[in-house]
Amino acid sequence: MHKRRRTSGHSASSSSWFNSNSSRYPSITGAAAAYGSAFPNTTYAIAIATVYVLAMLTSARVARGIVAEQWIEAHGSPPQALMVGPRPVTPISHEVIVDAGDHYEWGSFSWPSRLELNPDHVAKNDRRPEAAIAREDPRIRAFLTWSRFPIFMLDPVEGGTRVTVTDARFMSRAGTFSASTFVPMHPSSSD
Repeated sequence: MHKRRRTSGHSASSSSWFNSNSSRYPSITGAAAAYGSAFPNTTYAIAIATVYVLAMLTSARVARGIVAEQWIEAHGSPPQALMVGPRPVTPISHEVIVDAGDHYEWGSFSWPSRLELNPDHVAKNDRRPEAAIAREDPRIRAFLTWSRFPIFMLDPVEGGTRVTVTDARFMSRAGTFSASTFVPMHPSSSD
């Protein structure tokens, strides 16, 4: 008969299981030793990315304040809404959209504090009767729930008006970020 040797509270089989699996699942210090300099490079990359994000956020916030002040100086009142968004890769240049009431103005802001607005304005058309009717369409309502700078584009078509809503932030991608509906022509009161 075999004599089993007793260990201090653990069976021999559990101890051998632990030892055999420890080589498959290295500890954190074992992983650091195995991968060498990968951890310092990751730390530097995370630090650089964090500094970049903080620089972009800070730059945009300060630029927004400067743009708002310059707008008030030029127009006597604050804009209804304002977006100063950083352009990718460069924290010193920002895209600007100003809601001036019945229209939007686009431009750019560059450090140290230069605001340049495009002389062309884009009408919002949000007070037009066709826009009011279009808002009843569920697709338009859904679009307007997230749109910060909606533009109602009115295209006369046979029997009425095609109303397309897009957001000023995505004008270059209007086909992708838009919603449309048909507003039928109402007969005039003389008919």
